[in-house]
Parts: sequence; C-alpha cells; structure tokens
Amino acid sequence: MILFKNSICLPPTGIVGPIVSWVLWALWNARNALIFEKKQSSAVEAATKALRLALEWNQAQATQPIKKSLTKKDTNPATQGEEEYILTRSITCKTDAAWDRSRNVAGLAWNFTDQSSQEPIEGSMAQPYVASPLIAEGLAIVAALVSAKDLGFTNIMVFSDCSTLIGAIKGSTQRKELIGIISDIRSISSGFTAISFSHFSRNQNSLSDRLAKSALLVSVASPPVG
Repeated sequence: MILFKNSICLPPTGIVGPIVSWVLWALWNARNALIFEKKQSSAVEAATKALRLALEWNQAQATQPIKKSLTKKDTNPATQGEEEYILTRSITCKTDAAWDRSRNVAGLAWNFTDQSSQEPIEGSMAQPYVASPLIAEGLAIVAALVSAKDLGFTNIMVFSDCSTLIGAIKGSTQRKELIGIISDIRSISSGFTAISFSHFSRNQNSLSDRLAKSALLVSVASPPVG
C-alpha cells in the first residue's frame, strides 16, 4: 500500500493523480455495507466505484470553486453576533485519536463539557481498518458528532489538536483521504443549530488523549473477531 500510494491511473481513464485514497474509501464503504447492511460487494464493484469517485473528483475540481468554510449552519438566520453568543453558551467537545500502525486500528475518544457541568461526558471506542492517523482523527470527530446528536445537543464547539483536519473541515486545505469523512462531518453538522470547529494545542486535550489510548489498549486485549 505504501508503494501504491503515489501510483496514478493510466489512460484512457481520464483520472489525474494518485487514486489510493479512493480505493481505500471504496473498500471502507464496502466494509461498512457488509457489516451494517449485510450487503456484499465484489472486488470489481469496489474498484469501479473507486475509479468513478476519483473521476468525479477530478471533474469537480476543474469546474467548481472550493466550498466555503463550514463554521456554522448555513441556514441559521441569526446574525453573526447572535451566533457568537450562542456558541459561547454551547457544549464544548474535545476529540482525539490514537493509531496502531501495525494493526491499522484506532482508538477514538471525545468528551463534552458545558458551563454548568461538574464532570465531562466521556466517550471512546476502538475502530478497526483505519489507514492513517489523520483518518483516525477525522473518525473521532464523526463519532463525537453522532454521540452529540444522540445526547440531544444543538449548539456545539468542536476542538481537535490536528490542525490538518481542522483546515480540511474549514476548507482552507484539501486532503483526498479525508473527502468522505469531511462529507460525513458536513452532513451531520447540518443538524445542529450552531457549530464551530477549532484547533487547539495538544496539552489542552489530555482527557481525550488518555481515553483514546485506553480504547486502543482495550482493542489489543480484545481483538475483533473475523
């Protein structure tokens, strides 16, 4: 996979640049469909989907401007001052991930706090088949947002110590391996009244860091079956 990461498609596919991220994303979707929907995909179907997505991405970059940053829900009619006031009274969410290169397993973690709570609400999980630490950080935010929705939170400020991920979410940077995850984050975020994404230093993220590492250790003791 390391040798393959810079490989490109030969003509006449019309795809420019490496496609490994699209292959991984197609495999990830096929894996999720098998686990959660009991739908099986053949190798040919996965490969075809990867090529189609890569081609669509190339064509979109040539014809569309970069989307604006996702900081608050686009349909929120509140003024900027009102939105800032809402966010100052929001739930604070801090996420982190730990990644095991040898097993491609990640520990995902998050915690929620607000101005009135004495103790944070914590969450963590082990996630198999994770290809990189950057993807792990993205999946941690996805898991945190799903948890926030389940808990009924409507206004939330999300913090991560991964500046590359936050830049990709806001649209200031682009990473192909994050395209599907960013799409999931945007989709889930549309259900919140107000939401923001910010980078902060690692030393402010000790709780989620500890939870992520603990989840990864538990996965070593109890490896997934199959």
